[in-house]
Amino acid sequence: MVDTDKSYARDDAFWDKYIKGRPKIPQVFFERITNSHGGQFGVVHDVGAGVGIHSPRLARYFQNVIVSDVVAKNVQLAEEQLGDGGEGGEYTYREARMEDASGLEEGSVDFIFASFAMHFAHFDEAFAVFGKQLKPGGTFAALSSSTAILSDAALNDVWHRTWEAGSKTILEHSTDRRDRLRTLGNSSSGYDTMPLPETWFRPGALRISLNAGPDGAKRWPPIIPAELQKEYEVEFGPFSAGIGPNDLLIVGEEAGWSFTADMKTLREQAASMPWSSLEPDAQDPYWKELEAIWPKDKMVEGIFPARIILATRK
Repeated sequence: MVDTDKSYARDDAFWDKYIKGRPKIPQVFFERITNSHGGQFGVVHDVGAGVGIHSPRLARYFQNVIVSDVVAKNVQLAEEQLGDGGEGGEYTYREARMEDASGLEEGSVDFIFASFAMHFAHFDEAFAVFGKQLKPGGTFAALSSSTAILSDAALNDVWHRTWEAGSKTILEHSTDRRDRLRTLGNSSSGYDTMPLPETWFRPGALRISLNAGPDGAKRWPPIIPAELQKEYEVEFGPFSAGIGPNDLLIVGEEAGWSFTADMKTLREQAASMPWSSLEPDAQDPYWKELEAIWPKDKMVEGIFPARIILATRK
């Protein structure tokens, strides 16, 4: 059984699979979030950073990168790989939950970056901590994605059912099923469950939906099946509950999130998820179904949908 906070308490072999299978975030994403930042470029806090995969890219823009994660081993691996200095910036390391403010001075951070991490946060507690550590005019930026969208409709259907089954596996192996459902639902919603409290942030926070259709949700693939979404909404409220009346919704397409795939590519993407090691054989029926309908000797086009959240500290 696995605690929610320890979902990514993994060895370096898993992190190698994670890097290989997760979306390759294009440079235009980092240009977008840093260009939107109107504050200073002193300190960026990379929260829920895992082993600091994106920290070097943040170090190109900021003088100091705080690399923090709830898992001590992840922080250790990050420090071993990154050392003290990056490309233009220095690193400091911190083992802590996102909701923990210990060791952080109020108003000491210019930018908070959360990549594929905010679904784990208890939002009220986390934003109280973020609001205090950010300087006025500082930026909160969060990134989420979902399972890739494949160009072949039949393959896409099986692929998404594979991920829905994986979510069920995660719940079955959780020490706290309700709390794990909370995190899965937050992720499946594309962070639409996450409020951006105007106690801390200026009105007009941006919710940017990329590569998911003209309405921003038409093609957004949930990672949990319909029955689990209903269970989530009974327990925690509708998926849209976090969207504030002053939030600005932007939809569009962005280059750099697409790929071509064979079965090996999809297996690599699946191996980057926690469910892949909990029951390694659980997805075998879906792999057989994919193999049976895969176009012979052909690659299939795919694209990752992405959600970007940007908010400015008052």
